[in-house]
Amino acid sequence: MHPALSQAGQGGEATPRPQLPEVLIAVVQALVEQGWELPQIVAALRHTADLTEFTDRVTGVPQ
Repeated sequence: MHPALSQAGQGGEATPRPQLPEVLIAVVQALVEQGWELPQIVAALRHTADLTEFTDRVTGVPQ
């Protein structure tokens, strides 16, 4: 099940979670505040995406 749609406890209430774009914006803002330059951030995000894709392929996670 998608994390944003997970059920909380036994009451079945949906747990509100931030959407991915909101999380990415917050991460980029935090990195900029720490002095990262935009090209560094883009490279780090691409590297993370590549590792995630590789791990998913190796472990058999559906694309």
